[in-house]
Amino acid sequence: MQPNWDSPQANEDDYDDDLDRNQVQVSLQDILNSVFAVGGAHTNSPNGANVTGISLQDIRRLLSSAGAFDAAEDDDEDYEEEDDDDEGFRSSFRSASSWRPPEITEPQKEGVELLNSGDFGRHGGKAQKRNNNINVARLILDRTRGRPNPSSHREDYAATPTVYMTNISDDSQTQTAIPFSDHRPTNRLAYAYDESFGIWSCRFSADGNEVVAGGSGKIFVYDLLANRRTVKIAAHADDVNSCCWADTASGNVLISASDDTFIKVWDRRSLGASQKPSGVLIGHTEGITYVSAKGDGRYLVSNGKDQTMRLWDLRRMRSSEDFESVQRKRYGASGFDYRYPPYPGPRVAKHPKDCSIMTYYGHSVMRTLIRCHFSPMETTGAKYLYSGSSDGRIHIWSLDGRVVQILDRSKTLPMSFDPSDPEFPSPRSSSGKPCVRDVSWHSQEPVIMSAAWETSYGGSTVARHEWKGLLKMCGSLETWVEKDRLERQETSRRPSAPQRRPIPGAFEDDEEDDDDTE
Repeated sequence: MQPNWDSPQANEDDYDDDLDRNQVQVSLQDILNSVFAVGGAHTNSPNGANVTGISLQDIRRLLSSAGAFDAAEDDDEDYEEEDDDDEGFRSSFRSASSWRPPEITEPQKEGVELLNSGDFGRHGGKAQKRNNNINVARLILDRTRGRPNPSSHREDYAATPTVYMTNISDDSQTQTAIPFSDHRPTNRLAYAYDESFGIWSCRFSADGNEVVAGGSGKIFVYDLLANRRTVKIAAHADDVNSCCWADTASGNVLISASDDTFIKVWDRRSLGASQKPSGVLIGHTEGITYVSAKGDGRYLVSNGKDQTMRLWDLRRMRSSEDFESVQRKRYGASGFDYRYPPYPGPRVAKHPKDCSIMTYYGHSVMRTLIRCHFSPMETTGAKYLYSGSSDGRIHIWSLDGRVVQILDRSKTLPMSFDPSDPEFPSPRSSSGKPCVRDVSWHSQEPVIMSAAWETSYGGSTVARHEWKGLLKMCGSLETWVEKDRLERQETSRRPSAPQRRPIPGAFEDDEEDDDDTE
């Protein structure tokens, strides 16, 4: 069951901050005095004590507790007022060596309402095209013997402000530059003042006519038809790790997600009057690694370094005033860097301005910018969410918060596997867990592909996973998982086949004897 984090503190009378802080300070003083005494140092403190009876575990526990109090003292005064209700929650993680996410075993009310709302579960729906179905990206590469597919160029990143568009459907090596920096002056002396930034996310619009990109705190839109950059926004206070279009119809609403923990919504029709976002989605307490849109202009899903995946409704986004009230406040774990596990656990139970409609747990968002998506509308009605994970697995959730299935990369077979081979190969084994960075669910077939780092193989690998017969079940993954479980259970109950006994008088081939005689 999901813990009730919004309820009042249950053990408020049993926990006293001032008392615990004094106890920790006295205990630390005792330890220091004992260490000085062992080393031959002198101290004038009357609290000198013998080191006997104090274990390394005690020292580690006390030092961890002191660090937790020191971090708490650095908070802003107004934040401390908001954090009073979460003090019991934070204290439960201070002495824990590693954090474990809550296990959701029952459908959550908000998710059930989404499944019953009619916005999810209906199959079909095609991306609408603009400009008489003319795909400008395809035309541009056709001029240079290329045929781009915007769906295969959804995202990319570069360490420079120029992204290169290329064709992956044939052997053509032609590349088309898409510059997002300001126009470089002709004066060579001004070169030193030219922009320098990286592009960490890049996606085509549904019709392939434009590209949205995000980088070092900025987002851009490049018009391939006009061959120029049309939008530049100083969007965030930190790197923009991901950006996308909110819908597949108009292309007016842009989404950006950043390491500053905020997702911002931008309407290009109002950018001329103000560079402020139309709204802000608040809820993550650590940086955001990825954001993906359902395509209907309403729902988004995002991955965060706070080890959560969140579902958003644009109709519930916060105003600029709400954003400014928490813009400079930090709610994440002190000193946490997602490149170096483990995650110490959230400092607060819930962001005070949280406007997400669902939170999903279980995967590990560490080491790299792990991505998440909606399941395809055409076959599943987008009623599932899925994500990669640094623990080497692919996690698939129902909208109601429960994990439907977990696919283990370590149990995949080599791509060269042929079902007609006489021997069934063993799954690939790895000395270390692969980090599954991205996953893609086929829009028409019951197939999902995953890309991961394989440290033991010295690079990245791609794996293919298939649900045979899923389309016959109307895209219901729960039904498929239950059927697969029953079949495995039935197979395990079957007695093993007895060894065949030779028939008297029958001829037998003795290959070993033949080899010996030769």
